[in-house]
Amino acid sequence: MPRAGCPGHGARTVRTPWEARPSSHLAAPFEARVVAAVMSGATASAVAPRPREADGRTWAALRRAAAGARRAVGCSGVARAGVDDAPRAGRRAHVSVTADLGAGRVAAATDGRDRGAPARPCAQLEAHGGDAPAVSEVTRDVCIQ
Repeated sequence: MPRAGCPGHGARTVRTPWEARPSSHLAAPFEARVVAAVMSGATASAVAPRPREADGRTWAALRRAAAGARRAVGCSGVARAGVDDAPRAGRRAHVSVTADLGAGRVAAATDGRDRGAPARPCAQLEAHGGDAPAVSEVTRDVCIQ
């Protein structure tokens, strides 16, 4: 990357238009391609070798994309919620997904099926502008194994 001298701050690296964010190791088009490939059904491990990138960088790009999308979505107005658990990582770990049934979107996604699992989506809902006591109806898919 080109560097420029600044009398007040010293040498600085010039930002390029294709950077995803300051001091990024990955270009914005690459991060977009990773997210698009995973959203179409590919695994992160399958996506990483194509651009010859490490698995960790691919996962980091996905985490940043998910965090950015999560910050952009508000959860106000959730009145009806649906909860479903899905196994992941060899069926030993689970993820709980809480959907806003009125808007047809994900309101919260949390790890685990332990005693604290029901409280975590409520905390996420409230952290993103929702009101957990205002939810009047909750449905849950229960699978006994």
